[in-house]
Amino acid sequence: MMFERIKKMIWGVLIIIGCIGIDQITKAIVRKSLRPKGTVTVIKNFFNLTYVENKGGAWGVFGGKLWLFIIITILALGFMFYLMKDLRYVY
Repeated sequence: MMFERIKKMIWGVLIIIGCIGIDQITKAIVRKSLRPKGTVTVIKNFFNLTYVENKGGAWGVFGGKLWLFIIITILALGFMFYLMKDLRYVY
């Protein structure tokens, strides 16, 4: 029973790490290929991709305050690990 709980937690952590990795890889690809061009036309007069940087959170909230996002992330991770201790009641 305990092994199954640990196995599920490991899979959850691996999925989260994978999603973060895919996110960072796609961002690097866009920075490398789209930044120098600025705008790329995909379908003429219909669909363009334009490189824009967001220095904040969603919709630019708290732009330039990286320290705030680091604190929020650390608190959220701590809270998630705190909740994971009671995971045995869920499964």
